[in-house]
Amino acid sequence: MKAVVYTQYGPPEVLQLREMEKPTPKDNDVLIRVHATTVAGTEIPMRRGKGLDFRIVIGLRRPRERYRVLGMELAGEIESLGKEVTRFKKGDQVYGFTGFGLGGYAEYCRMPEKGSLAIKPANVTYEEAAAVVDGATTALFFLNKGRIRSGQEVLINGASGSIGAYAVQLAKYFGAHVTGVCSTANLELARSLGADRVIDYTEEDFTASGRTYDIIFDTVGKSSFSRCKGSLKKGGRYLLTVGWGSYLVMLWTSVVGSKKLITGMSLKKTDELVFLRELIEAGRLRPVIDRRFPLEEIVEAHRYVEAGHKKGNVVVTVGQARLEEVRVIVRPETDRDLDGIREVTIVAFQGHPCSQQTEHLIVEALRAADALELSLVAESDGEVVGHIAFSAADIGGSSTGWSLLGPVAVRPDRQGEGIGRALVEAGLDALRSRGACGCVLVGDPAFYGRFGFTQYPGVVWHSVPDENVLCLLMSGEMPTGEVVHHPAFLAGT
Repeated sequence: MKAVVYTQYGPPEVLQLREMEKPTPKDNDVLIRVHATTVAGTEIPMRRGKGLDFRIVIGLRRPRERYRVLGMELAGEIESLGKEVTRFKKGDQVYGFTGFGLGGYAEYCRMPEKGSLAIKPANVTYEEAAAVVDGATTALFFLNKGRIRSGQEVLINGASGSIGAYAVQLAKYFGAHVTGVCSTANLELARSLGADRVIDYTEEDFTASGRTYDIIFDTVGKSSFSRCKGSLKKGGRYLLTVGWGSYLVMLWTSVVGSKKLITGMSLKKTDELVFLRELIEAGRLRPVIDRRFPLEEIVEAHRYVEAGHKKGNVVVTVGQARLEEVRVIVRPETDRDLDGIREVTIVAFQGHPCSQQTEHLIVEALRAADALELSLVAESDGEVVGHIAFSAADIGGSSTGWSLLGPVAVRPDRQGEGIGRALVEAGLDALRSRGACGCVLVGDPAFYGRFGFTQYPGVVWHSVPDENVLCLLMSGEMPTGEVVHHPAFLAGT
Protein backbone atom coordinates (compact mmCIF):
# COMPACT_ATOMS: atom_id res chain seq x y z
CA MET A 1 0.00 0.00 0.00
CA LYS A 2 0.99 3.66 -0.39
CA ALA A 3 1.72 5.61 2.77
CA VAL A 4 3.41 8.87 3.73
CA VAL A 5 6.36 8.21 6.04
CA TYR A 6 8.76 10.45 7.93
CA THR A 7 11.92 9.06 9.51
CA GLN A 8 13.35 12.33 10.83
CA TYR A 9 12.00 15.55 12.24
CA GLY A 10 12.00 18.65 10.08
CA PRO A 11 10.18 20.71 7.44
CA PRO A 12 7.35 19.36 5.24
CA GLU A 13 9.89 17.82 2.86
CA VAL A 14 10.69 15.06 5.40
CA LEU A 15 7.33 13.50 4.44
CA GLN A 16 7.87 10.86 1.76
CA LEU A 17 5.39 8.73 -0.18
CA ARG A 18 6.46 5.08 0.00
CA GLU A 19 5.18 1.54 -0.48
CA MET A 20 4.52 -0.28 2.78
CA GLU A 21 3.11 -3.63 3.79
CA LYS A 22 -0.64 -3.63 4.20
CA PRO A 23 -1.56 -4.13 7.89
CA THR A 24 -3.42 -7.24 9.02
CA PRO A 25 -6.21 -6.81 11.59
CA LYS A 26 -5.89 -8.64 14.91
CA ASP A 27 -8.86 -10.39 16.50
CA ASN A 28 -10.34 -7.15 17.89
CA ASP A 29 -9.28 -4.87 15.04
CA VAL A 30 -10.81 -3.52 11.86
CA LEU A 31 -8.88 -2.71 8.70
CA ILE A 32 -10.07 0.51 7.09
CA ARG A 33 -9.56 1.45 3.47
CA VAL A 34 -8.88 5.14 3.96
CA HIS A 35 -10.58 7.57 1.58
CA ALA A 36 -9.80 10.81 3.39
CA THR A 37 -7.66 12.14 6.21
CA THR A 38 -6.61 15.63 7.31
CA VAL A 39 -3.61 17.71 8.22
CA ALA A 40 -4.40 18.48 11.85
CA GLY A 41 -2.67 21.41 13.50
CA THR A 42 -1.23 19.04 16.11
CA GLU A 43 0.65 17.15 13.40
CA ILE A 44 2.83 20.15 12.54
CA PRO A 45 4.81 20.10 15.82
CA MET A 46 4.81 16.30 15.66
CA ARG A 47 6.51 16.43 12.28
CA ARG A 48 8.94 19.08 13.43
CA GLY A 49 9.66 17.33 16.73
CA LYS A 50 8.82 20.56 18.49
CA GLY A 51 8.09 20.17 22.19
CA LEU A 52 9.44 17.75 24.77
CA ASP A 53 5.98 16.26 25.27
CA PHE A 54 5.81 15.13 21.63
CA ARG A 55 9.40 13.87 21.66
CA ILE A 56 8.76 11.76 24.77
CA VAL A 57 5.85 10.02 23.05
CA ILE A 58 7.05 9.86 19.44
CA GLY A 59 10.81 9.59 19.87
CA LEU A 60 13.56 11.73 21.35
CA ARG A 61 15.99 11.78 18.39
CA ARG A 62 13.75 10.58 15.57
CA PRO A 63 10.20 9.19 15.21
CA ARG A 64 9.82 5.63 16.48
CA GLU A 65 8.79 3.18 13.78
CA ARG A 66 5.21 2.87 15.04
CA TYR A 67 4.71 6.66 14.76
CA ARG A 68 6.22 7.24 11.33
CA VAL A 69 2.89 7.47 9.50
CA LEU A 70 0.97 10.53 10.69
CA GLY A 71 -2.77 11.07 10.31
CA MET A 72 -5.10 11.36 13.31
CA GLU A 73 -8.44 11.77 11.53
CA LEU A 74 -9.83 9.49 8.85
CA ALA A 75 -12.89 8.36 6.99
CA GLY A 76 -13.18 5.24 4.90
CA GLU A 77 -14.65 1.80 4.44
CA ILE A 78 -14.21 -1.35 6.52
CA GLU A 79 -12.08 -3.64 4.34
CA SER A 80 -11.79 -6.58 6.75
CA LEU A 81 -12.13 -7.33 10.45
CA GLY A 82 -10.89 -9.59 13.21
CA LYS A 83 -12.86 -12.66 14.23
CA GLU A 84 -14.06 -11.13 17.52
CA VAL A 85 -15.33 -7.83 16.08
CA THR A 86 -19.08 -7.28 16.56
CA ARG A 87 -19.60 -3.48 16.24
CA PHE A 88 -18.85 -3.31 12.54
CA LYS A 89 -19.16 -5.36 9.38
CA LYS A 90 -17.28 -5.40 6.10
CA GLY A 91 -18.31 -2.50 3.88
CA ASP A 92 -19.36 -0.16 6.69
CA GLN A 93 -18.55 3.47 5.97
CA VAL A 94 -16.86 4.87 9.06
CA TYR A 95 -15.08 7.91 10.42
CA GLY A 96 -12.75 8.03 13.37
CA PHE A 97 -9.84 9.35 15.39
CA THR A 98 -6.63 7.35 15.60
CA GLY A 99 -5.11 9.60 18.28
CA PHE A 100 -1.50 8.76 19.02
CA GLY A 101 -2.02 5.54 17.11
CA LEU A 102 -1.76 7.76 14.00
CA GLY A 103 -1.65 5.96 10.62
CA GLY A 104 -4.19 7.97 8.59
CA TYR A 105 -1.69 9.00 5.88
CA ALA A 106 -2.00 5.62 4.18
CA GLU A 107 -4.32 3.66 1.93
CA TYR A 108 -5.15 1.31 4.81
CA CYS A 109 -5.24 1.84 8.56
CA ARG A 110 -5.79 -0.68 11.34
CA MET A 111 -7.83 0.42 14.35
CA PRO A 112 -9.21 -1.36 17.42
CA GLU A 113 -12.93 -2.02 17.32
CA LYS A 114 -13.31 -0.15 20.61
CA GLY A 115 -11.30 2.81 19.38
CA SER A 116 -12.76 6.22 18.53
CA LEU A 117 -14.66 4.95 15.51
CA ALA A 118 -18.28 5.18 14.36
CA ILE A 119 -20.48 4.89 11.28
CA LYS A 120 -20.08 8.12 9.33
CA PRO A 121 -23.03 10.45 8.61
CA ALA A 122 -24.90 9.19 5.57
CA ASN A 123 -25.39 12.63 4.02
CA VAL A 124 -21.75 13.72 3.77
CA THR A 125 -18.75 12.57 1.77
CA TYR A 126 -15.69 10.85 3.20
CA GLU A 127 -13.81 14.14 2.94
CA GLU A 128 -16.46 16.01 4.90
CA ALA A 129 -16.64 13.26 7.52
CA ALA A 130 -12.88 13.32 8.07
CA ALA A 131 -12.96 17.11 8.45
CA VAL A 132 -15.37 16.83 11.39
CA VAL A 133 -13.65 14.20 13.53
CA ASP A 134 -11.20 15.95 15.85
CA GLY A 135 -12.36 19.56 15.64
CA ALA A 136 -16.03 18.91 16.35
CA THR A 137 -15.45 16.25 19.02
CA THR A 138 -12.94 18.49 20.80
CA ALA A 139 -15.35 21.41 20.69
CA LEU A 140 -18.13 19.22 22.08
CA PHE A 141 -15.84 17.85 24.81
CA PHE A 142 -14.94 21.32 26.09
CA LEU A 143 -18.41 22.83 25.82
CA ASN A 144 -19.75 19.92 27.87
CA LYS A 145 -17.00 20.41 30.46
CA GLY A 146 -17.92 24.09 30.54
CA ARG A 147 -21.53 23.11 31.31
CA ILE A 148 -22.95 25.13 28.46
CA ARG A 149 -26.64 25.97 28.78
CA SER A 150 -29.28 27.73 26.73
CA GLY A 151 -29.28 31.49 27.09
CA GLN A 152 -25.62 31.80 28.08
CA GLU A 153 -23.20 34.32 26.58
CA VAL A 154 -20.36 32.37 24.93
CA LEU A 155 -17.26 33.78 23.23
CA ILE A 156 -15.27 31.59 20.83
CA ASN A 157 -11.70 32.77 20.21
CA GLY A 158 -10.54 31.36 16.87
CA ALA A 159 -14.07 31.01 15.51
CA SER A 160 -12.97 30.02 12.01
CA GLY A 161 -10.40 27.35 12.90
CA SER A 162 -10.66 23.58 12.95
CA ILE A 163 -12.11 23.58 16.50
CA GLY A 164 -13.68 27.02 16.58
CA ALA A 165 -15.78 26.53 13.45
CA TYR A 166 -17.57 23.66 15.18
CA ALA A 167 -17.62 25.34 18.59
CA VAL A 168 -19.68 28.17 17.08
CA GLN A 169 -22.19 25.75 15.57
CA LEU A 170 -22.44 23.58 18.68
CA ALA A 171 -22.82 26.54 21.03
CA LYS A 172 -25.71 27.75 18.86
CA TYR A 173 -27.21 24.26 18.93
CA PHE A 174 -27.15 24.37 22.74
CA GLY A 175 -29.00 27.70 22.67
CA ALA A 176 -26.20 30.11 23.54
CA HIS A 177 -25.69 33.64 22.27
CA VAL A 178 -22.36 33.34 20.45
CA THR A 179 -19.63 35.89 19.86
CA GLY A 180 -16.95 34.77 17.42
CA VAL A 181 -13.43 36.20 17.35
CA CYS A 182 -11.35 35.81 14.19
CA SER A 183 -9.46 37.74 11.51
CA THR A 184 -10.99 40.19 9.06
CA ALA A 185 -10.96 37.64 6.22
CA ASN A 186 -12.98 35.12 8.24
CA LEU A 187 -15.72 37.29 9.73
CA GLU A 188 -18.30 36.26 7.13
CA LEU A 189 -17.50 32.59 7.66
CA ALA A 190 -18.08 32.98 11.41
CA ARG A 191 -21.41 34.66 10.73
CA SER A 192 -22.43 31.92 8.28
CA LEU A 193 -21.73 29.33 10.97
CA GLY A 194 -24.20 31.03 13.30
CA ALA A 195 -22.24 33.59 15.33
CA ASP A 196 -24.61 36.28 16.59
CA ARG A 197 -21.76 38.77 16.89
CA VAL A 198 -18.26 38.80 15.45
CA ILE A 199 -15.10 40.58 16.56
CA ASP A 200 -12.13 41.27 14.31
CA TYR A 201 -9.15 40.68 16.58
CA THR A 202 -7.00 42.96 14.40
CA GLU A 203 -9.33 45.85 15.26
CA GLU A 204 -10.64 45.08 18.75
CA ASP A 205 -9.41 43.39 21.94
CA PHE A 206 -12.40 41.51 23.34
CA THR A 207 -10.94 41.64 26.87
CA ALA A 208 -10.96 45.45 26.83
CA SER A 209 -14.59 45.97 25.79
CA GLY A 210 -16.13 45.60 29.25
CA ARG A 211 -18.49 42.90 28.00
CA THR A 212 -18.67 39.70 30.08
CA TYR A 213 -19.39 36.09 29.18
CA ASP A 214 -20.47 32.87 30.87
CA ILE A 215 -17.94 30.93 28.80
CA ILE A 216 -14.79 32.05 26.99
CA PHE A 217 -13.52 29.22 24.81
CA ASP A 218 -10.00 29.82 23.49
CA THR A 219 -9.59 27.25 20.72
CA VAL A 220 -6.21 28.56 19.55
CA GLY A 221 -4.31 29.29 22.78
CA LYS A 222 -3.84 32.98 22.01
CA SER A 223 -5.09 34.32 25.35
CA SER A 224 -4.71 33.45 29.04
CA PHE A 225 -6.91 32.98 32.07
CA SER A 226 -5.39 36.01 33.81
CA ARG A 227 -6.11 38.20 30.79
CA CYS A 228 -9.68 36.91 30.30
CA LYS A 229 -10.69 36.66 33.96
CA GLY A 230 -12.14 40.17 33.96
CA SER A 231 -14.33 39.28 30.96
CA LEU A 232 -15.93 36.33 32.73
CA LYS A 233 -19.18 36.60 34.64
CA LYS A 234 -19.37 35.32 38.20
CA GLY A 235 -19.13 31.54 37.98
CA GLY A 236 -17.83 31.83 34.43
CA ARG A 237 -15.57 29.27 32.80
CA TYR A 238 -12.48 29.78 30.65
CA LEU A 239 -11.90 26.80 28.35
CA LEU A 240 -8.40 26.26 26.97
CA THR A 241 -7.41 23.51 24.53
CA VAL A 242 -3.61 23.82 24.76
CA GLY A 243 -0.81 24.28 27.31
CA TRP A 244 0.49 21.90 29.97
CA GLY A 245 1.06 24.79 32.41
CA SER A 246 -2.67 25.46 32.44
CA TYR A 247 -3.26 22.29 34.50
CA LEU A 248 -1.70 23.96 37.56
CA VAL A 249 -3.92 27.03 37.09
CA MET A 250 -6.94 24.73 36.70
CA LEU A 251 -6.15 23.05 40.03
CA TRP A 252 -5.79 26.45 41.70
CA THR A 253 -9.05 27.84 40.32
CA SER A 254 -10.88 24.65 41.32
CA VAL A 255 -10.51 25.68 44.99
CA VAL A 256 -10.15 29.48 44.80
CA GLY A 257 -12.74 31.88 43.39
CA SER A 258 -15.89 31.35 41.35
CA LYS A 259 -14.27 31.70 37.92
CA LYS A 260 -12.73 28.49 36.66
CA LEU A 261 -10.13 27.48 34.09
CA ILE A 262 -10.91 24.18 32.41
CA THR A 263 -8.54 22.26 30.19
CA GLY A 264 -8.00 18.62 29.25
CA MET A 265 -7.54 16.22 26.36
CA SER A 266 -10.30 14.71 24.27
CA LEU A 267 -9.06 11.22 23.40
CA LYS A 268 -12.01 8.80 23.62
CA LYS A 269 -14.43 10.10 21.03
CA THR A 270 -16.84 7.29 20.09
CA ASP A 271 -19.88 8.70 21.91
CA GLU A 272 -19.18 12.16 20.52
CA LEU A 273 -18.88 10.79 16.98
CA VAL A 274 -22.26 9.09 17.28
CA PHE A 275 -23.83 12.29 18.63
CA LEU A 276 -22.28 14.39 15.86
CA ARG A 277 -23.50 11.96 13.20
CA GLU A 278 -27.05 12.58 14.38
CA LEU A 279 -26.55 16.36 14.26
CA ILE A 280 -25.05 16.26 10.79
CA GLU A 281 -27.76 14.01 9.40
CA ALA A 282 -30.35 16.38 10.89
CA GLY A 283 -28.68 19.36 9.19
CA ARG A 284 -27.66 20.96 12.49
CA LEU A 285 -23.89 20.84 11.91
CA ARG A 286 -21.96 21.27 8.68
CA PRO A 287 -18.37 20.36 7.87
CA VAL A 288 -15.97 23.22 7.14
CA ILE A 289 -13.20 22.52 4.62
CA ASP A 290 -10.63 25.06 3.53
CA ARG A 291 -8.68 23.11 0.91
CA ARG A 292 -8.24 19.58 -0.40
CA PHE A 293 -4.97 17.91 -1.43
CA PRO A 294 -4.34 14.40 -2.78
CA LEU A 295 -2.03 12.20 -0.70
CA GLU A 296 0.67 12.72 -3.31
CA GLU A 297 0.71 16.43 -2.41
CA ILE A 298 1.05 15.97 1.35
CA VAL A 299 4.12 18.22 1.46
CA GLU A 300 2.14 21.11 -0.03
CA ALA A 301 -0.73 20.39 2.37
CA HIS A 302 1.59 20.59 5.39
CA ARG A 303 3.20 23.74 4.06
CA TYR A 304 -0.21 25.38 3.71
CA VAL A 305 -1.35 24.42 7.23
CA GLU A 306 1.95 25.46 8.77
CA ALA A 307 1.56 28.93 7.25
CA GLY A 308 -1.44 29.44 9.58
CA HIS A 309 -4.88 31.01 9.14
CA LYS A 310 -6.60 27.99 7.61
CA LYS A 311 -10.37 27.97 7.71
CA GLY A 312 -11.84 24.86 9.27
CA ASN A 313 -9.84 21.88 8.11
CA VAL A 314 -7.49 20.86 5.31
CA VAL A 315 -8.43 17.49 3.86
CA VAL A 316 -6.15 14.94 2.20
CA THR A 317 -7.81 12.52 -0.22
CA VAL A 318 -6.43 8.98 -0.29
CA GLY A 319 -6.79 6.48 -3.10
CA GLN A 320 -9.18 8.69 -5.03
CA ALA A 321 -9.17 9.67 -8.66
CA ARG A 322 -6.68 12.31 -9.69
CA LEU A 323 -7.72 14.40 -12.66
CA GLU A 324 -4.83 13.65 -14.95
CA GLU A 325 -6.62 14.86 -18.05
CA VAL A 326 -8.98 17.78 -18.48
CA ARG A 327 -10.28 18.86 -21.88
CA VAL A 328 -12.26 22.05 -22.34
CA ILE A 329 -13.74 22.99 -25.73
CA VAL A 330 -15.67 26.21 -26.32
CA ARG A 331 -17.50 26.45 -29.66
CA PRO A 332 -19.66 29.57 -30.19
CA GLU A 333 -22.26 28.94 -32.88
CA THR A 334 -22.42 32.60 -33.93
CA ASP A 335 -20.39 35.76 -33.59
CA ARG A 336 -22.80 37.16 -31.03
CA ASP A 337 -21.01 38.61 -28.05
CA LEU A 338 -23.34 40.02 -25.42
CA ASP A 339 -21.17 42.23 -23.22
CA GLY A 340 -18.26 39.81 -23.42
CA ILE A 341 -20.19 36.81 -22.12
CA ARG A 342 -18.97 33.76 -24.00
CA GLU A 343 -18.72 30.86 -21.59
CA VAL A 344 -21.48 29.26 -19.57
CA THR A 345 -21.43 25.97 -17.76
CA ILE A 346 -24.25 24.65 -15.64
CA VAL A 347 -24.23 21.89 -13.07
CA ALA A 348 -27.21 20.49 -11.20
CA PHE A 349 -26.72 17.59 -8.84
CA GLN A 350 -28.50 14.30 -9.30
CA GLY A 351 -31.72 14.03 -7.31
CA HIS A 352 -32.02 17.79 -6.79
CA PRO A 353 -34.25 19.24 -9.52
CA CYS A 354 -34.43 22.99 -9.97
CA SER A 355 -37.56 25.10 -10.07
CA GLN A 356 -39.02 26.69 -13.21
CA GLN A 357 -37.77 30.08 -11.99
CA THR A 358 -34.19 28.85 -11.80
CA GLU A 359 -34.61 26.95 -15.07
CA HIS A 360 -35.71 30.17 -16.76
CA LEU A 361 -32.60 31.97 -15.52
CA ILE A 362 -30.36 29.19 -16.80
CA VAL A 363 -32.02 28.99 -20.21
CA GLU A 364 -31.75 32.74 -20.69
CA ALA A 365 -28.07 32.61 -19.81
CA LEU A 366 -27.51 29.81 -22.32
CA ARG A 367 -29.24 31.77 -25.04
CA ALA A 368 -27.05 34.75 -24.29
CA ALA A 369 -23.90 32.66 -24.56
CA ASP A 370 -25.03 30.73 -27.65
CA ALA A 371 -23.25 27.44 -26.97
CA LEU A 372 -20.69 25.60 -24.92
CA GLU A 373 -19.27 22.14 -25.18
CA LEU A 374 -17.37 20.91 -22.16
CA SER A 375 -15.63 17.59 -21.67
CA LEU A 376 -13.79 16.49 -18.54
CA VAL A 377 -12.27 13.09 -17.90
CA ALA A 378 -11.14 11.70 -14.54
CA GLU A 379 -8.40 9.10 -14.66
CA SER A 380 -6.88 6.98 -11.91
CA ASP A 381 -3.87 4.76 -12.54
CA GLY A 382 -4.41 5.15 -16.29
CA GLU A 383 -8.08 4.09 -16.18
CA VAL A 384 -11.04 6.36 -16.87
CA VAL A 385 -13.18 6.34 -13.72
CA GLY A 386 -15.51 9.24 -14.45
CA HIS A 387 -16.42 11.93 -16.94
CA ILE A 388 -18.72 14.87 -17.49
CA ALA A 389 -19.61 16.14 -20.95
CA PHE A 390 -22.38 18.36 -22.29
CA SER A 391 -23.17 21.11 -24.76
CA ALA A 392 -26.07 23.51 -25.20
CA ALA A 393 -27.81 20.91 -27.36
CA ASP A 394 -28.12 18.60 -24.36
CA ILE A 395 -30.30 21.07 -22.53
CA GLY A 396 -33.05 22.11 -24.92
CA GLY A 397 -36.60 20.84 -24.80
CA SER A 398 -37.09 20.55 -21.05
CA SER A 399 -40.36 21.95 -19.72
CA THR A 400 -39.74 21.05 -16.09
CA GLY A 401 -36.78 21.01 -13.74
CA TRP A 402 -33.70 18.93 -14.52
CA SER A 403 -32.25 16.44 -12.11
CA LEU A 404 -28.93 16.47 -13.92
CA LEU A 405 -27.30 18.73 -16.47
CA GLY A 406 -24.32 17.46 -18.37
CA PRO A 407 -24.30 13.85 -17.14
CA VAL A 408 -21.62 13.13 -14.56
CA ALA A 409 -20.73 9.47 -14.99
CA VAL A 410 -18.68 7.60 -12.39
CA ARG A 411 -17.71 3.95 -12.69
CA PRO A 412 -19.90 1.97 -10.24
CA ASP A 413 -16.99 0.43 -8.32
CA ARG A 414 -15.52 3.92 -7.71
CA GLN A 415 -18.63 5.68 -6.49
CA GLY A 416 -18.54 7.32 -3.07
CA GLU A 417 -15.00 8.60 -3.60
CA GLY A 418 -15.89 12.18 -4.53
CA ILE A 419 -15.02 11.74 -8.21
CA GLY A 420 -18.20 13.44 -9.43
CA ARG A 421 -17.61 16.49 -7.32
CA ALA A 422 -13.95 16.53 -8.33
CA LEU A 423 -15.07 16.71 -11.95
CA VAL A 424 -17.40 19.60 -11.19
CA GLU A 425 -14.64 21.48 -9.38
CA ALA A 426 -12.23 20.78 -12.23
CA GLY A 427 -14.76 22.25 -14.64
CA LEU A 428 -14.86 25.47 -12.68
CA ASP A 429 -11.08 25.58 -12.42
CA ALA A 430 -10.65 24.79 -16.12
CA LEU A 431 -12.88 27.67 -17.17
CA ARG A 432 -11.10 30.04 -14.84
CA SER A 433 -7.75 28.93 -16.20
CA ARG A 434 -8.90 30.20 -19.61
CA GLY A 435 -8.89 33.72 -18.21
CA ALA A 436 -12.45 33.79 -16.90
CA CYS A 437 -12.74 36.08 -13.92
CA GLY A 438 -16.40 36.86 -13.22
CA CYS A 439 -19.20 34.50 -12.33
CA VAL A 440 -22.77 34.44 -11.15
CA LEU A 441 -23.97 31.50 -9.09
CA VAL A 442 -27.65 30.68 -8.91
CA GLY A 443 -28.74 28.43 -6.06
CA ASP A 444 -28.60 28.12 -2.30
CA PRO A 445 -25.30 29.49 -0.91
CA ALA A 446 -25.72 27.42 2.28
CA PHE A 447 -25.65 24.24 0.18
CA TYR A 448 -22.79 25.21 -2.10
CA GLY A 449 -20.70 26.74 0.67
CA ARG A 450 -20.06 23.15 1.80
CA PHE A 451 -18.27 22.48 -1.49
CA GLY A 452 -16.12 25.61 -1.51
CA PHE A 453 -17.80 26.99 -4.64
CA THR A 454 -18.38 30.32 -2.87
CA GLN A 455 -14.67 30.96 -2.40
CA TYR A 456 -13.92 31.99 -5.99
CA PRO A 457 -12.89 35.65 -6.53
CA GLY A 458 -15.48 37.86 -8.20
CA VAL A 459 -18.49 35.78 -7.20
CA VAL A 460 -22.02 37.17 -6.99
CA TRP A 461 -24.80 34.98 -5.58
CA HIS A 462 -28.41 35.20 -6.69
CA SER A 463 -29.87 33.20 -3.85
CA VAL A 464 -32.64 30.74 -4.55
CA PRO A 465 -33.15 29.02 -1.17
CA ASP A 466 -33.17 25.23 -1.19
CA GLU A 467 -32.25 25.14 -4.88
CA ASN A 468 -29.39 22.69 -5.26
CA VAL A 469 -28.58 24.09 -8.69
CA LEU A 470 -25.39 25.81 -9.67
CA CYS A 471 -25.05 28.07 -12.69
CA LEU A 472 -21.68 29.54 -13.48
CA LEU A 473 -21.53 32.44 -15.94
CA MET A 474 -18.03 33.48 -16.90
CA SER A 475 -16.36 35.91 -19.28
CA GLY A 476 -12.94 35.47 -20.80
CA GLU A 477 -12.55 39.14 -21.68
CA MET A 478 -13.27 41.11 -18.53
CA PRO A 479 -10.27 42.48 -16.56
CA THR A 480 -9.25 40.40 -13.56
CA GLY A 481 -11.44 40.98 -10.52
CA GLU A 482 -14.47 42.42 -12.32
CA VAL A 483 -17.81 40.68 -12.17
CA VAL A 484 -19.97 40.05 -15.22
CA HIS A 485 -23.66 40.78 -14.76
CA HIS A 486 -26.34 39.82 -17.24
CA PRO A 487 -29.99 40.94 -17.13
CA ALA A 488 -31.20 37.34 -17.34
CA PHE A 489 -29.88 36.75 -13.84
CA LEU A 490 -31.40 39.88 -12.41
CA ALA A 491 -34.95 39.24 -13.54
CA GLY A 492 -37.11 37.69 -10.85
CA THR A 493 -34.29 37.31 -8.29
